[in-house]
Amino acid sequence: MQKGLFSAGFCGIASYTWNLLFRMPDKTEVWRLKQFSNNENIGILKSHVWLENVFDGSVLDLSFEQSIDDYGKYIEIPYDIGTYVNSNFDFQRAYKFAKYIGINLEDTVFINSIFSNIHL
Repeated sequence: MQKGLFSAGFCGIASYTWNLLFRMPDKTEVWRLKQFSNNENIGILKSHVWLENVFDGSVLDLSFEQSIDDYGKYIEIPYDIGTYVNSNFDFQRAYKFAKYIGINLEDTVFINSIFSNIHL
């Protein structure tokens, strides 16, 4: 039987969705996307996406369970090696996910982009 990460890609979808939904009233980010890719130092978790609070740097990892090994042991995620990712992109898989849970994320992206282009 082949092994695989059943939530592969969900970390990005969930983090992207959270980033767009939970913002300040002026639509500025509260949670920035952060990621690492092609990391060979963590066993099976080669790539990962999570959120970092813009105010205090705290980590919010919505799918940290990807880093549980075959024995149920937590594999430490090196959040310090991640790089920030701009959230201003079209992400069809996230839109589809949000639609299934009753959220029109495309409208949220549109509204956020309008507000982010207004300089008060």
